[in-house]
Amino acid sequence: MKKETNIDFISLLQNETFLNLARDTDSFVNQLDILDKAFPGKRDTIAYVLEFLKANLADQKKMSANDVISIWQNVRKAAGQNKRVILRRMIFNDLWKAAAILIIVLTSSVYIYHRITSDPLADIASAKSVPDNEAMIILSDGSRHLLNKKDSLIEYSPTGGEVIVKSKHEEEKLNNQSTSQSVAINQIVVPLGHRHSIILCDGTRVQLNSGSRLVYPAEFTGETREVWLKGEGYFEVTKNQAKPFIVKTDFMNIKVLGTVFNISAYNDEPTAYTVLVEGKVEVSQKNRLFGSTEKYLSPGQGCFYSLETKSLDIRKVDLYNYISWKDGLFYFKDKPLADIVGRLRKYYNQNIRIEAGKLPETLISGKLVLSDNLDIVMKYLAKTLEVRYVKDKDGEFILSN
Repeated sequence: MKKETNIDFISLLQNETFLNLARDTDSFVNQLDILDKAFPGKRDTIAYVLEFLKANLADQKKMSANDVISIWQNVRKAAGQNKRVILRRMIFNDLWKAAAILIIVLTSSVYIYHRITSDPLADIASAKSVPDNEAMIILSDGSRHLLNKKDSLIEYSPTGGEVIVKSKHEEEKLNNQSTSQSVAINQIVVPLGHRHSIILCDGTRVQLNSGSRLVYPAEFTGETREVWLKGEGYFEVTKNQAKPFIVKTDFMNIKVLGTVFNISAYNDEPTAYTVLVEGKVEVSQKNRLFGSTEKYLSPGQGCFYSLETKSLDIRKVDLYNYISWKDGLFYFKDKPLADIVGRLRKYYNQNIRIEAGKLPETLISGKLVLSDNLDIVMKYLAKTLEVRYVKDKDGEFILSN
């Protein structure tokens, strides 16, 4: 193998973009095609690196956490020295041994990171056994309590031992005493077509939008207040300088002391984001191996995470575009009709179809009052666009010219 190719081999192993792409594609063929486009002219080397990665994954469980930490610190320290000299020595003396150490460090770090930082909130949030088509609160003992109304307020006592479910003209008290020494972890499931609010034991209020799930401890007993969100939530966090509040999602974590913000983290949408209404938040990107990814938001800013490129972007936003849903409104400016219809589908859990060539791309501005009756909303939307809408025998709404 030529010296130039050897250098390419090492550089690919050290390239964060390369490693992320290799990790996030599911098969050798897909990896090779995708990486060949991202790193043209190196297909043979890429194939060799992928085989090397695959071979070394088998060794990752043999290293202890302390071994990985020690080696990783040495590698990062060495990276600050003269990389050209080090690389030359690596190639001349023992290329494959150095590469093996590097890749074992990388793969072991990923494995051990997940082992060490196993998160019970994440485990519960990822559980497949919980139905997502029924509104319910699930207590730590596994009992499930259906929320019969489409909107309700769940309120926890300061110790988390009592839960009160409130809706119009109704109130139900639930006993939430933990049966073990571990912290009682609860969750609320909000299916499509529903909205529910919850007041956590510290007084923090969360309004949850359609298709969401919140996993949280009944009582915050540690040094932080941590919850896990899938979907969308509007948070009004009670201030506590000594105990930061952290919202975890599949894509990014948001850390605050006390503030107001909105998070949208749906797995079926191309972008996850958080927008800040009051205070200050720290956003950190998930699943990265290298460097610091913390970013800070000021009121009126949003942090947007692309599920495709896995990158963060901070920009100033019109807040009401992102938080009006909590007030029963959709406010939008120069948004494609397809985006508006997508939000309505989720909000009402109803099928809505657009039948026209360029109609889905039509940009519209205004606001929709989210009436309990979708027919009223569709009638207003059709009138605004000067188009027709019908409801077929299967209950599907159709917009057309």
